[in-house]
Amino acid sequence: MTASRESQLLNIFENRLPEFYNTKDIRTNQVQMAVDIATFLHPSQKQKKILIVEAPVGTGKSLGALVPSLLECSMDRVFNPLRVVYATATINLQGQLMNSEVPLLEELGLVQNAILAKGKSHYYCHKETISNRRLKDSHLVSKLSKFYRDGLTGHRDEYENENGEVPNVLWDKVSLKASKRECERCNYYLACPSIQHRNRFLLPSNDLLITNHEQLIRSAINRLQEPPFPPIVPINPGIIVIDEAHHFLENFLSQTERSISIRSLTEIQKTSRFPHRLKDSFGRIINNISKILSDESESCESLQGRYPLATEIKDNLGKLSNILETAIDRVYFQSENRVAGHLDKEDDFLDRLEETLASVRNLLNEKQYVSWMTLDNLELSSIPVNFPTKFKEMIELLSKNNKIIVMSGTLTTNGDFTAFLNQWRLPKDSVETTSLTHSFQYEKQALIYVPSQLADPRKQDEFWFEDQLNHYEKLLTLTHGRTLLLSTSKAHMEQISERINEICMTLGVSFLKQEQGSVEQLTKQFKNDETSVLLGSGSFFSGFSIPGTSLVSVVFTRLPFPVPDDPYLKLIGAGFEDVFMAEVTIPYMMTKLNQGVGRLIRDIGDYGVITVLDPRVFDASYGELIRSDFEKKGYRFTRSLVEVENFISDKKTIWFTGILHSLLTLPNQYFRSS
Repeated sequence: MTASRESQLLNIFENRLPEFYNTKDIRTNQVQMAVDIATFLHPSQKQKKILIVEAPVGTGKSLGALVPSLLECSMDRVFNPLRVVYATATINLQGQLMNSEVPLLEELGLVQNAILAKGKSHYYCHKETISNRRLKDSHLVSKLSKFYRDGLTGHRDEYENENGEVPNVLWDKVSLKASKRECERCNYYLACPSIQHRNRFLLPSNDLLITNHEQLIRSAINRLQEPPFPPIVPINPGIIVIDEAHHFLENFLSQTERSISIRSLTEIQKTSRFPHRLKDSFGRIINNISKILSDESESCESLQGRYPLATEIKDNLGKLSNILETAIDRVYFQSENRVAGHLDKEDDFLDRLEETLASVRNLLNEKQYVSWMTLDNLELSSIPVNFPTKFKEMIELLSKNNKIIVMSGTLTTNGDFTAFLNQWRLPKDSVETTSLTHSFQYEKQALIYVPSQLADPRKQDEFWFEDQLNHYEKLLTLTHGRTLLLSTSKAHMEQISERINEICMTLGVSFLKQEQGSVEQLTKQFKNDETSVLLGSGSFFSGFSIPGTSLVSVVFTRLPFPVPDDPYLKLIGAGFEDVFMAEVTIPYMMTKLNQGVGRLIRDIGDYGVITVLDPRVFDASYGELIRSDFEKKGYRFTRSLVEVENFISDKKTIWFTGILHSLLTLPNQYFRSS
């Protein structure tokens, strides 16, 4: 790094950022991270194209990556016009970047044009509203129509900021589902705020584009296809930042899989072009598959939601394949005799039938594909067994014309990157790695509580259910709400939500639950309602940041292990069968656990308790590894509820005393003006 770059970088972190935040504190970890990234990005460093950074909570990794990246972009805009694509796994982090970091970066003169490129499902589709007969609320339709006319971006949060939260089940009915080709042929295309916004993603004037993993991955996959398809977001901006990288491999999976859902099969059956004589037999198979999936969902629990295909499913898929072959022949024959004006629609329907047939055949092809059931949304999915090879091809494509910064707070197990590098199939000598130290005093700010008497979560019986609720009630009473409950499955959330709501009603605190609204809206509600309780899974394990006293307790219903026969984990663990537990299963669980634990302490003034309702933390052979990993970071473990009570009481007193002292030392004119 040249003296000019270094002086500009240090001036920003040592002078301008403290001035902006009105503080004298300088985050040394953040400065070190920024210097490491600036050195990696310097044009003289040509050997390695990937830098992997483990930056714990409190580092300020977003600015630690963006400041040196954008500074490098500003060095030579004429002959080396670099841009930054910043990809995250969670919608929460994307919103935080746009609302907090981008205004600061603009003030620093590092950003001129930033754009937020959300995933397709976060955008409104007016055609879905107009054609959806299930939307019987005329007042709602009127508000959605006004949003279509007046919206600037078509974002869901833009609508919710104006009209209040929308439950997921309702938004799913009006969200954008059409392909780019279908959108271009839509009658509402020219005035659609969603499409107008999404068409701006590829503009060269965007010096910073914030997107999700899936759209970056899909854009690279489009480029690798034959013939190549246009990308959704730029794949050769010069600098790519992959944040929350512990999710990236799994999100690649979601973009390479082929899926069919009960919903899509039902829509095909109801289409007027589907051969009438085949409708009944096709419908019976759909009902059979749906019933099997529903029955399975009542007895299964998984944070990932993937399960091997049941034998009965395969039997029905064979019959489904035969019916689809016959349907394709008949629809094709009919289309040959239709008038030319109808051919486009019929061709689209034929394409849909053929894609569905291809997906069914993949599900039945056990030699070349790995398949599974997803019970939450009643889907059947498959992915080629050469999935790791395809992932490696994508990384090679992205690193060919870019420098890539891969970062997360949880990429190592006990400080070792080996498991992560193995999963990404990256040789150690081909990448740079750095792991920063922790910024918070966890030994003083937090306590990890594992009750001494716990039911085994693997049994899932009535005794376990009641034991869990007993602990929830004690903990929620102790903190008077202010709690994030992290469940390992949506099925489990449904099972416990009613009883937790009753506990909250007794305490007089609000109960929030995933699916009630968007992640952004639930996060706002939880933060603003200081004593609320939020029950969540999935995305709430990461990208959820609530500093202050709205969150003083994080509760894990169990250790977030993947299900033992998760087809996806077996796929990425190919070649590590002899050490599967140590190299795949435990690192995967530890990543989820670390991410969830990281929700609690977000600021130097935060405090709280992490509760893990799973005796394996102390009883299992790998329990020592779990405890060692957290103790190295400064966390203390306890099995005593009394110690937890004393810890919370002491912290409340210290926090209240600090607030009182701040108020008493405010200048007199503050009180007069108030």
